[in-house]
Amino acid sequence: MARRDLLPTDILTPALDMVAEEGLGALTLRPLAQRTNTSVSALTYHFGVKDDLLRHLISTARTEDQAFFDGWRRRLDAVNSLSSVEMANLVEAILSDMVNCHQRRALFFSELVQASAHQPGVDIMLLPWLDDRLRFWRDLTGRLSPAADIDMAEVLHAYAIDETVHALALEALPAYRWLRRLTVRRLFTGFVSAGPAAGDADLFRVFYDELGQLPDAFGVDHEAAALNHKQAAIVGHISELIVSAGIEAVTHRAVAGRAGVAASTLAYHFRTQEDLVKAGLEDIIRRLQTQVSDLTADGGRQTFVREVSHRPYSSIEIARATFAVALSATRRPQLLACAADMRRRRGINLHKILKAEFPDPRFDPLAAQALSVAAIGQIVLSGSKGHTEASRDATERLETLSGIIRQKLS
Repeated sequence: MARRDLLPTDILTPALDMVAEEGLGALTLRPLAQRTNTSVSALTYHFGVKDDLLRHLISTARTEDQAFFDGWRRRLDAVNSLSSVEMANLVEAILSDMVNCHQRRALFFSELVQASAHQPGVDIMLLPWLDDRLRFWRDLTGRLSPAADIDMAEVLHAYAIDETVHALALEALPAYRWLRRLTVRRLFTGFVSAGPAAGDADLFRVFYDELGQLPDAFGVDHEAAALNHKQAAIVGHISELIVSAGIEAVTHRAVAGRAGVAASTLAYHFRTQEDLVKAGLEDIIRRLQTQVSDLTADGGRQTFVREVSHRPYSSIEIARATFAVALSATRRPQLLACAADMRRRRGINLHKILKAEFPDPRFDPLAAQALSVAAIGQIVLSGSKGHTEASRDATERLETLSGIIRQKLS
């Protein structure tokens, strides 16, 4: 007999488990009814159709998330002033606590952030949750002494978006945790190095190298030699779908429609959905790694040419693609090396582009990484606004943070 007393709290844990295992797209009524030992009719009676159900789940998860941050507020009730180093250590501890003790909820939040760029209505549902988090970061950074010249709450809010999804995938790796610790500290100490003998720059190089030594279980083929001509013409459409709509959107029907081929032709070359995802992710990773390396000397113009559109990835696409890889790595262990490589390379392009303006060696790769994570987080955070506004938001964020560097180096 179907239960008649269902509450959102009754279905939150099974729903978060489904998202963690298969992504937000897997959150449908029938599988959820099976997991909660109820019926589809009981779910719809209590929570409505799928969008209504998602709204209830977001509201319930948001309430639990607020309780988590309220716990940190209580810890800090008697703390009125924090130095930049103390603030960095505290932020690092909060991020670690979030992904270690509340992994499912943090993953649900990250899935929603990704979906807000392409799934109508999710951005509106997510907005109160984002406002809650920004309010907490504002309460926290209000204790920074001396106060920053810019709104560090806004910066940290964006930074945490990108860092959280990588932490979800990579938290078990000591090299990643150290890289995060060093990056967060630069975020609060003015970005630039304290001097040519600064130990954090040396530590950064150590853990940067170590994070790049993970065995590549995914086996990225950088030359795409294994693809025949027909497959090569299709994989670009798969990767574009992942970038624009996330991995859960990759189906034979969706890819066939984008590529303009018969579903039977697509199934001949890529038999399963796993084959499609693997090909698309491999294409993204190959292109991203090539773009990171292939910068010309003329101010950072990217030389990589795409198979389908004959243009380089935009900054929006790079941000969404790397976010998608990290999100997928939380449930596909074979992608951990790829996600780690993308995280450690944060800021490489930016360092090459900005070093003409900041030739001082104190503007080092670690400074560029702190800038880059904040900017990419802003792009993903602004995803629902569209390419133009998201790019503008990220540019404004970079310009504001670059202003701090100019002051530090002057």
